[in-house]
Amino acid sequence: MDKKIVIVSLLRLASTRVPKKLLELIGDWPLCYWSLSRIDKAAKKAGIEHKAIIWPGDEPLIKIVNDLGIDVIERSYESAMGETVETIYEEKWIAPLREKYNWVAIVNACRPFLEVDSIVNFLNKVKSSDKNLLGVFKRRGWVWNEKYERVIGKGETTLNTKTNAIHFVPAHCYYAYPIEYLGKPIMINDPELIEIEENIFNSIDIDTPQDLQLARAMYSLMKDKIGTP
Repeated sequence: MDKKIVIVSLLRLASTRVPKKLLELIGDWPLCYWSLSRIDKAAKKAGIEHKAIIWPGDEPLIKIVNDLGIDVIERSYESAMGETVETIYEEKWIAPLREKYNWVAIVNACRPFLEVDSIVNFLNKVKSSDKNLLGVFKRRGWVWNEKYERVIGKGETTLNTKTNAIHFVPAHCYYAYPIEYLGKPIMINDPELIEIEENIFNSIDIDTPQDLQLARAMYSLMKDKIGTP
């Protein structure tokens, strides 16, 4: 099959744990500017088109995406506010993609410090593999612990504060599959796992206020390593 791949960034301001988190600043840039800029650079390097899926009412997101020169496909208000697969993955924004592409890659837009080369490597894998793909971090020994309000190390963990427990279950940072799966409440069957072993700050996923606090502290301490969007 001749693969026609698109990389999609699903964006909305209706987050509940961290309201409007995509606009929260890390250094001088909003969270979504960090992630979208890196995703777009990777897409260009890999020769894959990048689309942002946004409700027009989320005007601050529209402005950031336009400033970055990323194509926008409109989603409905219901999709932007939705919490179920059926609501979020609506025909309104899937249909224009289906007309041109047969594979879709989705990168988590809440990971500000993902390395461009890691995304490129994943996209190149998407181009060459005939299996569904799921990118996961190999996780190295760090987690934010809410009880002690500090970063602790123990085993293979990830930077995420959704629970107080240390996480041992792999969390995806990007995945890819045939576009026909979009909007269907199914799991990816028998995926090829792509392990990502990088500097620990690359795995941070902004899901809680503590994640945001941690990302800002990490950027302040490691600007030279993290760089700019």
